[in-house]
Amino acid sequence: MKLTKLEKETVINFNEEEDFAEVYTCNSHLKKRLAEISRESPESCQFKDKDSYGFVWYNIDKHLISIRKPWSSEARQKAKDRMLSSGVTPPKRNS
Repeated sequence: MKLTKLEKETVINFNEEEDFAEVYTCNSHLKKRLAEISRESPESCQFKDKDSYGFVWYNIDKHLISIRKPWSSEARQKAKDRMLSSGVTPPKRNS
């Protein structure tokens, strides 16, 4: 059975007492990132399980979870200008 994009959810669950959060996801990019972190830093990220639908479970250090404010247009433009002045070209976007 193939899941729809709506059904491919990510759930991050943690509490105030424990140092680790549980991540349950079917997002392919996040699964790759978690696997990479798990290989490079097994003390901070441990694979727990997977299921037949493609979901995986990881326990990760809560300090790896981050929520950031969006960039202002001015900050975004400054970062773009710095990148371009250093010779880096942005990737082409599919239209």
